[in-house]
Amino acid sequence: MDDKTARRVALIVAPLSSFINPFMGASINVALKAMEHDLALDAVLLGWVQTAFLLAGAAVLVPAGRFSDIFGRRRVFVAGTLLFSAASLGAGLAWGPVSFLAARVVQGIGSAMMVANAVSILVSVFPPEKRGRVIGLNVAAVYAGLALGPVLGGLLTSHLSWRWIFLLAVPLGLTAAGLTLGKLRAEWADARGERFDRAGAVIYALAIPLLMFGVTRLPGPAGLVLVAAGIAGLALFGVLALRADDPLYPVRALGRNRMFAFSNLTAFLTYSTSYGIPFLLSLYLQHIGGLDAAAAVFEYLDVDVVE
Repeated sequence: MDDKTARRVALIVAPLSSFINPFMGASINVALKAMEHDLALDAVLLGWVQTAFLLAGAAVLVPAGRFSDIFGRRRVFVAGTLLFSAASLGAGLAWGPVSFLAARVVQGIGSAMMVANAVSILVSVFPPEKRGRVIGLNVAAVYAGLALGPVLGGLLTSHLSWRWIFLLAVPLGLTAAGLTLGKLRAEWADARGERFDRAGAVIYALAIPLLMFGVTRLPGPAGLVLVAAGIAGLALFGVLALRADDPLYPVRALGRNRMFAFSNLTAFLTYSTSYGIPFLLSLYLQHIGGLDAAAAVFEYLDVDVVE
């Protein structure tokens, strides 16, 4: 297959996969009340609808990226897309809290494998002078998912069922996996032959969930212990990464490259300060305001709807 065809396919596959994750996350926020009723979720379990996904994804993201660099980005991307699609089907057909939250955990793992490789595939296919434009298009797909998620999620929940939010992701994920398998035949592994830092992966995969779960338990003593354990784990991870010949994450780059360090900090501040607002506002508008899912979205967007 020629380079032009590979670039065209990559420019479909990567933005499509980058669209699915934020779209689903934003859609679920407006469907929480319906899920609460259908799945018999109490207030604690309702919070775990998003937390379970985020914990699993955060724990796997960095190890998945490093594993892809060593063993092949295409291979891990396809596996993650198929895993995400299967988990989406499981969540859409879930019959209770346990099966649903288990599917959300698996979704988070598959999502991390997708996210870790979408931009990497674009960078691998396109030459340096064209990467800025295609990465920009990929970022646009992310924010398109964030923007369309509440609207389409509200409409699906009000007129069909919240389950269609998850079922809709299945054909999208299978399309991305099919195009990648059928049209992108090359495999990219820039770090092939290097050692995968298993100890670093385990420490990271434990420290991130401890920290995130600990924050949800604050200000109680258990929360303080878990947060302290998470911070200590990340500190140990950083020390080991500085000493390793083939670190799981290039910690040194944070000190050597200011643009890289501050871009990570900016992304962290942006998402951490804005992510919780739709979750809380959706519940407020539906529980306190008495609106259905679709009306809550339009109220949030301050749009007048004529009945």
